[in-house]
Amino acid sequence: MKNKQYIRSLLILSILSISIISCSTAKKIVATTNAANPDFSLEDRQFSYYFHEGIRQRQLKNYDVALEMLLKCEQIDSKNAAAAGEIANVYIETGNVAYAIGYLTNAVALDDNNLWYKSNLANLYLAIGDLKTTTEIYEAAAKTHPEKEELYSNLYELYFRQQRYSEAINALNEIEKQRGITEEVSFEKYRIYSNTGEQKKAEKEIDALIKKFPNDMKYRILRGNIYEETGNNKKALEMYNYALEREPDNGYARISLAEYYEKTGEHDKAAAEMNYALRSKNIDIETKIGILQRYIPLIEDTEEGKTQLPALFETLVEMHPEVVDIYRFYALYLIKYKEFDKAQKEYETILDIDPKNEEAWEQTINLQIVQEKWDSVITLSDKAIEAIPDNPQWYSYRAAVYLQLGKKDEAATACEKGLALAKDDKKLKSEFYGQMADILFDKKEKDSAFVYYDKALENNPLNAHVLNNYAYYLSLEKKDLLRAETMAKKCLEFDPRSSTVLDTYAWVLFQQGYYNLAKRYLQEAMKYGNDSDDTIFEHYGDVLYKTDSKDEAVEMWKKSLEKGNKSEKLKLKIEKKEYVE
Repeated sequence: MKNKQYIRSLLILSILSISIISCSTAKKIVATTNAANPDFSLEDRQFSYYFHEGIRQRQLKNYDVALEMLLKCEQIDSKNAAAAGEIANVYIETGNVAYAIGYLTNAVALDDNNLWYKSNLANLYLAIGDLKTTTEIYEAAAKTHPEKEELYSNLYELYFRQQRYSEAINALNEIEKQRGITEEVSFEKYRIYSNTGEQKKAEKEIDALIKKFPNDMKYRILRGNIYEETGNNKKALEMYNYALEREPDNGYARISLAEYYEKTGEHDKAAAEMNYALRSKNIDIETKIGILQRYIPLIEDTEEGKTQLPALFETLVEMHPEVVDIYRFYALYLIKYKEFDKAQKEYETILDIDPKNEEAWEQTINLQIVQEKWDSVITLSDKAIEAIPDNPQWYSYRAAVYLQLGKKDEAATACEKGLALAKDDKKLKSEFYGQMADILFDKKEKDSAFVYYDKALENNPLNAHVLNNYAYYLSLEKKDLLRAETMAKKCLEFDPRSSTVLDTYAWVLFQQGYYNLAKRYLQEAMKYGNDSDDTIFEHYGDVLYKTDSKDEAVEMWKKSLEKGNKSEKLKLKIEKKEYVE
């Protein structure tokens, strides 16, 4: 059934072609007979009726009736090519490839000069993947119809697909005899010669284009590219300069010159040419985006870049106001230099152009998170939900912010809505289960929290946030400490310089009594931390106390208090000058 549908769709044009030829041929036969014989025999009248009725029934998709009519034509005149061609059409439409080939072969044998039959027979063999027979039919057709350029075009494609490159070149030469030198043919010959290592012949094809079209600079630019690839930098530079002398605004010459300077290590010159090319009006936007990706890293950290890039982006926006990628690149550049408000405006422009741009929504929300603008995160996530309601990620942002604000019920609701949308996205489901677990632990529903942490890890065993929090909360409860150690250690593999993860691992070790080892990891946590995490100072004080540095321990506890730790237990440690469980 699959093969039948494939044949029907692939050869529909062939069927129409055969129908047209069959009808015209049949009419011609009938007309000739009618003119020669005023009486017009009964067989002729029967043939004409069955033939045209067969075509009509086929067009109505009454294939059984159509075949019955056309087979009667064959009985009347077994040497009629038009009848054979129409029978082939019925078999093609019903997916009977073998019979279709048989009848088309017969049609060709009966009317060897009919190009349409040959072409359609070739197409039928092509449809079933028989390239060899397809090629042979086109070769025979080209011998009887050497003036038909399309036959050589088909032969070229067939030869190329079979890697018969010498014969492909011959087919292109035949096309060139009829057309003269053209870009299309010369480029195809260039491609073949390049792939087969015949570099000199490949270069001659481009030289021929330069000679035929001396005022078209693209061929000289291409010739320069070839010189550059073969190591002849001097000649390459001559070609680029020749093109730019005549067309100073030729953006593609500028691109080629920029690549030349990159290869020769002249990065300042390369950047200048890229800048010029980006401002060119004759370069398509896709090419410009590619240039931008290379240009920005070349210049962004230089003094010139700080003034040139904003001006360049302003120009590009004026030239291409609806191209989202320009705003995106500029926003990423601004984020790198922490110009968050300006970056936000770029993303807002993207969303004005494309309100359903998920990346822009994610980035604009993340910008608010980085700046700890929690109310803005909620507002923007509301808008994102309105624009793209089926994206569960928006609820993940909301849950995280509500947790940050201590709004546990709202956070739980956001998680539930997100889970309903996450469906088969295991990583996202893991995030939501992890957030639910954090909420439940915060609400003192510890056993339920651990169930949700397990669900989170079932969906994504490498969820670093869940591994860290689960390990830490197990250590606080002094439960399953060996498992907690394994999870914390896995987190360290992901991020060995995270002060949070180092603190978690140290505290798991502390709860197992490995105080000296815990001390080492807490020192690492303090080294990589931002000096504001009051919990790390408290833990370090605890481990100092356990390793007989009691005075230093009290100092660390006091620092923890200064950093904002409001724990009653911490105050008791300072007051008693001793560790309190």
